[in-house]
Amino acid sequence: MRYDYNKLVRDKIPEEINKIEGRKTNYKILDEEEYQKELDKKLFEEAHEFVEEHSIEELADLMEVINAEIKVRNINYEDIEEVRKIKAEKKGKFENKIYLNYVEQDYIDKKEEEESKKEWRKLKKYNIITLCGSINFRDEFLKVQEKLVLEGNIVFTPNFFDNIKKEEISLETKEMLDKMHKQKIDMSDEIYVINQGGYIGESTKLEIEYAKSKGKKVTYLE
Repeated sequence: MRYDYNKLVRDKIPEEINKIEGRKTNYKILDEEEYQKELDKKLFEEAHEFVEEHSIEELADLMEVINAEIKVRNINYEDIEEVRKIKAEKKGKFENKIYLNYVEQDYIDKKEEEESKKEWRKLKKYNIITLCGSINFRDEFLKVQEKLVLEGNIVFTPNFFDNIKKEEISLETKEMLDKMHKQKIDMSDEIYVINQGGYIGESTKLEIEYAKSKGKKVTYLE
C-alpha cells in the first residue's frame, strides 16, 4: 500500500518512519524557492489544524513553522516584537472580543478596496452548516437544506441511500461514513440539529458533543 503526502515535514520524520518494519519513505530535498513555497503551505496547514483541535501540540507545530519562516526570511525577533508593541499601542490587541461587521462611508477607499480583494478573504465567503439528526427525518432535512441554502449558506447533509438498506451497510463502511460526517463538522462553522418532535438519537447526541468540543455553534430545529 502506498500513501502519498506531497508536503513539507519535520526533519526527522523520514528517519522515524524508516525505523518501522515494513515502512519505507521516498523523499527529496527542496531547493530554496521550493522550500519557501512549501513552508507557506505548511503555515496554512498547521493554522488550520490548530483551529480544528486547539491543542498545545498543534500550536507548537504552528510556532515551529513560524520560526522556520522567520529564519528563511531573515527576520529579526526583536524587530517583530518592536512592531507588535507599536501596533498594540496604536490599534490595540485582540482582548476585547470586538467583531467588526462593516463600515459605511461616502467615498471609495483605495486601501480598503485592495484589502477586500486579497485571496485569503475569498477562501471562505459563505457560512458552512452541517445538518445532523435521524435520517428518518429525510423530508425535514431537505426542507431545512433548501431554506438554509437560499439564505446564503453552504450546507452539508448526511448521506441518504436509496438503493441499499441500512442493515446491508458493513460496520467498516459505517465507521467510514461517521468519520466523513465528523469531517463535515470540522469544515463547518456550525451544526443544525433536525430534532423533529424533540427527538435526538444517541448518534446525534455524540455529534452535538463533538461539535461543541470543536467550538462549533449548535442550532436546533425545535
